[in-house]
Order: sequence, then C-alpha cells, then structure tokens
Amino acid sequence: MTSLKKGIWQIFDASIGLGVGLFCFALIVLPLVYEFNKDQQYSTAATSPYILGVPELIQAGYLPAGFSETNLFSQRYHTRIVQPAPLKFHHMIFLTGGAPLSLSAARKMAMRIGGSGGYIEGGSARGVMGGWTEPLYAFSYTC
Repeated sequence: MTSLKKGIWQIFDASIGLGVGLFCFALIVLPLVYEFNKDQQYSTAATSPYILGVPELIQAGYLPAGFSETNLFSQRYHTRIVQPAPLKFHHMIFLTGGAPLSLSAARKMAMRIGGSGGYIEGGSARGVMGGWTEPLYAFSYTC
C-alpha cells in the first residue's frame, strides 16, 4: 500500500511539474509578444497574417540567446498577427508540432494561463470557460 501511494504521488507530482512548466513558458512568451507588437511595425493585411516565432523574438532582443524554441512537448510557439482594420491588430499564439495535447490537457493549460488562454475545438479557438470565440480562418490557420 505504501508503494502504491508513493507511485500515485510521483505521477501527481510529475503532472503538476509538467503543467507548471507549460504555464511558465506561456507566461514568458505572451508578454513578449505584446511588447513586440507595440515596438515593431510589420506588414500585414486581413488576408495574410504576419507570423512571429520565438527565433524572431530572440533576434529582436526580447528573449535571451539560447532560449528554447520548444516546450516540454516539443511544440513550437508562433504568433499570427492580422490587421482587420487600419491601426487595429489581432493576434493569437499557437502551439504547433510535437506531441499532441488531449482536449482535456489543452483546456487545463488554457485555464492556467487565464482569461487570454484558449484551445482549439471544432475549427474555432475558444477561450477559458467560453469567455471568447475566434474563428481560425481569420488567422489563416488550419488544423
């Protein structure tokens, strides 16, 4: 019985560690994207998004050299920025590649990020607890 409890605690600790790692990585990247948007001028239109990745943030000095381009699931972060109207920008950060997350894991990760966190379901990006919905076609993104 003692070894069973110990095994359950180890799995629980690993799950918490993984969640915290993903959460921290997202919290680091998200504010830097906001800063980059404010500081840089980029060419974008409603039909063609500007795609910003971790390498561009490193090159521009927003992240230190050697910052990992992938998370614990070997997924890469990239941001798609569109301009639906003059002087108005919308952006969304996506995880691509690597090990796929289950819908349940994606929802949990989004909840840890907070109100701006979301997940993809049925061709739309959905915010935590239904806080917002955004069609993926607006960012020229397909699953």
